[in-house]
Amino acid sequence: MKQTQLKTFELLLAAGAVITALALRAVFFYTSVSHMPTSTDEAVAALMAKAIFHGARPLLFWGAPYQFPLESYLMAPFWPLLDTNAFGARVVPAILGAFSIFGFWLLICRAFEPKHRWPGILLILLPSAYLTTLQTAYFIPQYTMTLVYAWVIPLLTVSVLRSERALIQLLLLGFICGMALANHLLSLPLVAVTTVAVCLGSSFGSAVRNTILYLISFTLGLAPYLATLGRAKSSAGTVTDNFPISTAFSRLFSGLLNQVLEVVLGFNLTLFPDLDRASGIIGFLSVPGLYLFWAVLMFCSCISLYQFCVRSWKARWPTLSIYDVFVGTAWACIMAFVISKRSRPDEYRYLLPLAWTLPMLVSYAYAASAKHLRYIIGAFAVILTLMNAANTLKLIDTWRSPNFASGLPELQDIAPVISFLQQQDISHCYASFWLVNRITYETDEAITCSQPYNERFPGWPLPYLKEVNESGVAAYVLTDTRFSRFPAKKFLSMLEFHRIAPQIKRIGVFKVMYDFRYKDVVKSLTVNREDLELSTNDINNSLESLTDGDSNTYWRSDAVQNPGMHLQLNLKEAKTIHRVRLYFNPPSIDRAPKFKVEVSKDGSTWSLVRGEITPTADRIKMTQTHPIFARKARQDISFEPSQAIAVRITAEEKRADAPWELAEIEIFEGLNSRAE
Repeated sequence: MKQTQLKTFELLLAAGAVITALALRAVFFYTSVSHMPTSTDEAVAALMAKAIFHGARPLLFWGAPYQFPLESYLMAPFWPLLDTNAFGARVVPAILGAFSIFGFWLLICRAFEPKHRWPGILLILLPSAYLTTLQTAYFIPQYTMTLVYAWVIPLLTVSVLRSERALIQLLLLGFICGMALANHLLSLPLVAVTTVAVCLGSSFGSAVRNTILYLISFTLGLAPYLATLGRAKSSAGTVTDNFPISTAFSRLFSGLLNQVLEVVLGFNLTLFPDLDRASGIIGFLSVPGLYLFWAVLMFCSCISLYQFCVRSWKARWPTLSIYDVFVGTAWACIMAFVISKRSRPDEYRYLLPLAWTLPMLVSYAYAASAKHLRYIIGAFAVILTLMNAANTLKLIDTWRSPNFASGLPELQDIAPVISFLQQQDISHCYASFWLVNRITYETDEAITCSQPYNERFPGWPLPYLKEVNESGVAAYVLTDTRFSRFPAKKFLSMLEFHRIAPQIKRIGVFKVMYDFRYKDVVKSLTVNREDLELSTNDINNSLESLTDGDSNTYWRSDAVQNPGMHLQLNLKEAKTIHRVRLYFNPPSIDRAPKFKVEVSKDGSTWSLVRGEITPTADRIKMTQTHPIFARKARQDISFEPSQAIAVRITAEEKRADAPWELAEIEIFEGLNSRAE
């Protein structure tokens, strides 16, 4: 009778944990879609889904030289059913996140005996607030699929390691491991350890067979990435920059690792991924909690090593178990974190594999422990589960605060900005990375927005840039907030240098800049080359190269650069000049001296219009309606309109080790000067 009552009690506890977990996640998801706007990361994944639905087949994530966008392909069939709001961007990833909960539960059931599962299952149902956020309420592109791969790969590995005949599972495992790496490098620790485990096999013969089959299917899974190698940079080379081993080893014992672990494992929390850390509901337990985590990891490592030695001695061949994969993945993740230069105190996502391996490690330690030690490990699991639930509730309550979302640098309300652009009949605009996709997504491309240049991966193509550059009218929507990689004040200083004056509308933290015009002239025209005669006080050889329209030919001075060395452009008749454009021979930009620009009304008396000019390649150029970013080896020097019959560019500094080189010179006439 007592045994029956005990089993009933255990079932009631299990049902209660499941109901609590599901209810908590349902409330969290509802809170996210009703209180938190779509982020730019979520928006770009949804926009890619739309493009895929309409026939596009991208192999790389938009604007990045890596990541196969599988999540967007999975979202694509549902695109017609989804609105362009937070719910539409999050519902499919949320479903995938829900599958991950049951996937990890299935994994723990396959890996452990029934009596050893419960501590891990508790931590799967109620993981850290950080992991719960990424599974339920906010979805960084490719991380949802990374979490799916995190349970699918070990689940297949269990079958492969426990049966010599699981060849279908082996082929499938290799393919999925390849797909996981094509999806995101965050899967590298798991894939690396899994590869070693399955390729070792249980004997020399099985090792050869497993390695051949695994590598063939792995290469097929990696195909989306391999297909881009001819035109893409290596993703590893683009997103990784590592410390030397000695430095990485010292970082292993620094406070940085524990700072990040506090949040990833659930002792503290971040109010929004990946921003500043906040204290958990029971913050003082973070230090003892971390000590217990390290104790569990070290205990599991010792047990794993002992069992590996015993097993390998008996088989006369090194063989790994699924428990070795769990332990190895945890250590590989830690080492990848400390060796990477991208790992900072607020980069919690780089330790995400530890969040899902923790339940496996706890169950492994529980299974390997004696009776009294199991009490401690079980108590640790229960207390941490309760902390996770409390911290998640705290997070939900914070997200529901009226001004929380608008206070985040990435989620300010953009509805007034969109309304203003629509009132001005502006259908194209530029914005910084954190904002650009939100405008395009929330208007369903009625307003097409692009970064002016790729802020994260300079030189890499952007999906809407060509369309916005070629549009008749475009605005810039910029801010000076913390996450603005291209702040408004920087752009305004560029415009000021070129004497371009936009209309500026301030809307909250946003500055909407539009109607770009030169300060001094209504219209700017290039003076015909035929109307120019060039001379210099150096050597006249090749001067014609400066006005031949070919930037691949260039003039080079005979002497080294000295103050007073100049180039002079004489006009056939006086014109109102307001700008000079220099095209450099690209290798010589940094070797040019500082220079000044002067104009003359009579060819003998000179007036300074710009001085102390440092040669640099312009970031922007003015089209007929708005500035665009086109970094080339050229520089515009704008000044107040001046009547001139001649223009002179004069070196102001000595450069004794190099001659002066220029490829082209153009001067611009200003019509209807505003000064007149």
